[in-house]
Amino acid sequence: MKYGAMWMEPYFGDSAQSWLAEYILPFKSDYDTSLDNGYDGIIFINFSLEGLRRIVSTLKLGKTGFSFIITNQGNIVSYPSSGVMGKNIHNLTGSHQLLSIISKHMDTNKLIKFKHPIHGRECWLTLERIAGTNAILGAVILADELRDYSFSQDKVEKLILFFLLVFLVTLFALIVRQNSLIHYWVQLSTVIAIFLFGYLIYLWYSELTQHIATEHDSIQVVDTEGLNTILRNRKLITQQKNRRSLKLNAFSNKDVRVGIYIQAMQFLDANNIEVTGKIWQQSDITQIKETPDFIIANAQTITWKKIHEYQGYSLWYFNATLRQPFSHTTFPFDTENVRIKFLPKLHQKSLRLIPDFTGYSELSPDTLPGVSHDLIVNGWQLTKSYFSYREPEPQVTLGRPEQLSILDEPQLQFNLQVQREITGPIITHIFPILVVSLLIFCILMLWSKCEQQVSLWGFSTSMVLEYCAALFFILVISHVSLREALQAKGMIYLEFFYFITYVMIIITATCAVLYTSVISIHFLDYQESFIPKLIYWPSFFGSCVLVTLIQFW
Repeated sequence: MKYGAMWMEPYFGDSAQSWLAEYILPFKSDYDTSLDNGYDGIIFINFSLEGLRRIVSTLKLGKTGFSFIITNQGNIVSYPSSGVMGKNIHNLTGSHQLLSIISKHMDTNKLIKFKHPIHGRECWLTLERIAGTNAILGAVILADELRDYSFSQDKVEKLILFFLLVFLVTLFALIVRQNSLIHYWVQLSTVIAIFLFGYLIYLWYSELTQHIATEHDSIQVVDTEGLNTILRNRKLITQQKNRRSLKLNAFSNKDVRVGIYIQAMQFLDANNIEVTGKIWQQSDITQIKETPDFIIANAQTITWKKIHEYQGYSLWYFNATLRQPFSHTTFPFDTENVRIKFLPKLHQKSLRLIPDFTGYSELSPDTLPGVSHDLIVNGWQLTKSYFSYREPEPQVTLGRPEQLSILDEPQLQFNLQVQREITGPIITHIFPILVVSLLIFCILMLWSKCEQQVSLWGFSTSMVLEYCAALFFILVISHVSLREALQAKGMIYLEFFYFITYVMIIITATCAVLYTSVISIHFLDYQESFIPKLIYWPSFFGSCVLVTLIQFW
């Protein structure tokens, strides 16, 4: 009582079956005709923390961010993972990596930036003492979910390097001096072309090393904290919809843990993939099943073969042909997500599918959980694998309004991120484009009105047109085969290089006709077409850089 009014350490009440916080207030009385002989008693009030926990759990902190409450002694009062509730955080640091990071910074009052121990993405941790109780209110936020990527660091680096190249070229133009003006411009043109080609290689390398396949309508989940946050947010949305429509809460109440192990995969064509492996489910439902309680929603054909079943655990071998449209817009630098979509069967509307994290020794996407280490996909490199939840499809009742609840819940899917191997496209597409461009330049170098050189090189308008037509025919065949192989619907990044080369061929043929005509054009006649030869490579690589910046911006 000597400390006066105060909050006591929260404790779990067995009778109330909830966490309680006790507030005590000593008081004095004159029942003994004296108020100066110390306190005469204590008034105490117990408050249930359940309401506070609900408020904390509903804080909007991005798609997977969450908040928590830890007492001054380290007891966890509120946390997304129910398995750690009531335990002391200092006793969990060895078995729980994220709690270990939180424990190290419990006395820090500033924003902490750290790498998530599983997926390695940047996270923010903020902690604040609650006045009176000295408990800690904290929040963990995924930085990517709040950060504005309209002008990311990668774009800043590209712009800085571009302006650096412009500065170096300008510096070269001011410093270098030549007795011959022609030699000066030739050197300047060569430097510009080399710098632009080097910058193009840098842009390609930057795109190759990013390993990002954009998924705007799905949320990656790699731990129980993120899983519980996603399901909690969806439950709140469902409850709000039900209240507005005066329906009872139709949210799933039976969890089925799902796991997958992919052993073989191959691309049958541009939009069809054959996948072979094992799938298991664990639930409290112990009835015997020949097939799982869910379907693979994007499978055109699928075969199941039961391997094992024991007390709610079932294991199947499966072979499925997945139909999934790929955009290929950034070919040959495209990174795609092969998605395996799980959906409860319509008669199993009370089931909720969740990832079975206990079935994997590693959950970091970079370690490829759920994928055989012997898996090889021709023409593609495996980069990441992970579970995610996809926003529900547009609401369709399929003629049965009571099925709307199952179709309105987030859909579990397993993602295998693959990146195209660049070696094949370089040999079959990029290298031929560069060779054709070089041949066009060689044709341009043959231009001359000097009779001696014309007789030696055989330059004529018909010769230029014949070579241009032959080169154009070669490119068209390669271009058509590219679109047929990818079954492309829109424009592909590499196609712009074909179009740039087409333009170079057309300009070369047109200028050749004008050059040999009676029309006098200073741009073409000066020093035997010196200017077109001078600007050829800077124009070609400059166009390639411009297209690349626009496409990958």
